[in-house]
Amino acid sequence: MKKVLFILFSLVMFTGNAFSADASKAEAKLAKKLTKEIMTKVREAKSLISESAAQVNINNAQRIVDEALKNQYAVKEAETYEVAGNLYYEMYVRETLKSYEKKAFDTVAMYNYLIKAFDNYLICDSIQHIPNAKGEVSNACRSAKATQLEPHRINLVHSGINYLNKNQNQKAYDMFDLYYKYGKTDFMKDAIAANPNNAKMDTSCAYFPTVAALKMKDYDKVLKYVDMACEDSTYGELSYQIRTDAYKVKGDTAKWVMYMQEGVKKYPSNESICMELIGYYNDTKQMDALDKFIEDMLVGDPKNAKFNYVKGYILYNQEKFEAAQKAFQIAVETDPKFVDAWLNLGLCYLIEAQNYMSKQGNISYNSAAYKNVMAKEKSYFQKARPCYEKVRELIPDQVSKWGFRLQEIYYKLNMSKEMQEVENQLKAAGVI
Repeated sequence: MKKVLFILFSLVMFTGNAFSADASKAEAKLAKKLTKEIMTKVREAKSLISESAAQVNINNAQRIVDEALKNQYAVKEAETYEVAGNLYYEMYVRETLKSYEKKAFDTVAMYNYLIKAFDNYLICDSIQHIPNAKGEVSNACRSAKATQLEPHRINLVHSGINYLNKNQNQKAYDMFDLYYKYGKTDFMKDAIAANPNNAKMDTSCAYFPTVAALKMKDYDKVLKYVDMACEDSTYGELSYQIRTDAYKVKGDTAKWVMYMQEGVKKYPSNESICMELIGYYNDTKQMDALDKFIEDMLVGDPKNAKFNYVKGYILYNQEKFEAAQKAFQIAVETDPKFVDAWLNLGLCYLIEAQNYMSKQGNISYNSAAYKNVMAKEKSYFQKARPCYEKVRELIPDQVSKWGFRLQEIYYKLNMSKEMQEVENQLKAAGVI
């Protein structure tokens, strides 16, 4: 009985496996038949695509290709994507020719056709690089199409700039991003390397996605291409500023400071980066580092107004007033409209007068010594006077910045008429 059951079980299993094998063969045969049918249509589309083809033929080819790209059998074939790439490349070229011929053309469609050509050729290439039963791969699509596409890749940048000018920043960034993504693919790498201008072009174009990302306040995207942009001869200096700002916003103080220091060395005349670094040292009370930084910068630009002003500021805070005066004096000689340098120069003289008088002690009113002391004090106010009068000339409406000090100076110099005039200005401004 057990033997009979075993035989029956074996027959069932054998019959099941036979049915399964037959079904697999049938499915494979059907798949082969359907693949052949759809690929016949794909080849029909291929025959319709040429430079001289009538638009109706291009339209028919597009209809067939669209159908094939939805077909489960056609999407496994490299040829499907090659034909699709051919189609969209031809459509791109036709739209581009319209622009050259001053005819109406669709800018958005033109660049989308180029993207579809790239994408389909990339898929074709990827399928061809799947090893066959013999372990072989094909470079057919890559060899024929990559060189053809290479000179057109830059048009993705042109498209991005077009979107950037319209303030469509995400679309702009996406176009710039595609330019670089396509350039890094195995499909394009040999064609890219064959053109020696591409490396320089990649560096020059990196500024544009950086700006698009900055406009979106997407600082991760800003940092994606900004290092490359910093190497560009045209946009490098501005890119340095953008990079430091990005790290500051992201809260990465170490890199922010590092790139500011690097930027100052590379662009010593960039006062924006310099002053930001100076501000950082000052705010964090790193006065020794600030002092060294300023001295280093003045070696290359000893008459720089802002650097001399900061040097004066450092010396002022160290109560080295005479040395501070010399720095402020260079600043105003270099830039006669430098209000803060004039204010601080004048203030140095006033503080010197105050410090001098605090050391004099009790002196007889009628003595020669007293007269000498008064003359010395007066000399400081005489030096301060032109500084504050210059500030008044430069910013006459900002009375509170110069009014009280100038009133004190006129008082010490016995210039009652001028003192009254300043008092009237203070009252008119509502300050007193």
